[in-house]
Amino acid sequence: MDKLRRSLGIGFGFLLCSMIFLSGCGNSNTHVNEKSAGMDKKVNSKPLVKKSLSSKNQKVKEVNWLLPTGGAYPKLGSNDPIWIKVSKAKQRVYIMKGSALIYTMVVSTGIDSNPETSTPEGTFYIQRERGTWFYSPRVKEGAKYWVSWKNHGEYLFHSVAMDENGNVITSEAKKLGHEASHGCVRLAIPDAKWIYNNIKYNTKVVIGS
Repeated sequence: MDKLRRSLGIGFGFLLCSMIFLSGCGNSNTHVNEKSAGMDKKVNSKPLVKKSLSSKNQKVKEVNWLLPTGGAYPKLGSNDPIWIKVSKAKQRVYIMKGSALIYTMVVSTGIDSNPETSTPEGTFYIQRERGTWFYSPRVKEGAKYWVSWKNHGEYLFHSVAMDENGNVITSEAKKLGHEASHGCVRLAIPDAKWIYNNIKYNTKVVIGS
């Protein structure tokens, strides 16, 4: 699901968008259509009770994927020099304003033990493709609020995994803060929505270990 290769029809001007061809966040054999689940679809899963879990080099708590993971969101100015830093070692997304850190999100990047599911490292830029919902029948998972940063719909920021009805898959959501995806960057639902609504086309994304 997370490595999603799509042939996207994205419009410039009058809402040109219909079907998205995703590849499970990087697997080129999957064809996925975008559904209109949207912002008002009810999410029926409940957050987990917090407890200590071990990540690579740190201890984290299970994350409430229904709440912002870094507290109140910053207000961005139209000319602010915003860029995104992703730490695979710490499983964090850092929203940067120039050299200043202004917000931190807990995430799940790809599973590095398999090159097919590893999150690429390097400098990328937010692409035009984005949407409120997708679902992959092949992997039986979908997500909300996706934004492409590599290969025009293949590698994304998006919410925790959901089933075809828009319900959070608890076993996947509880992995926030740990490697879990097929190459995309998974976020809590409000965090994914904030990136979808606030991070502009061509914003720089730097991903490293």
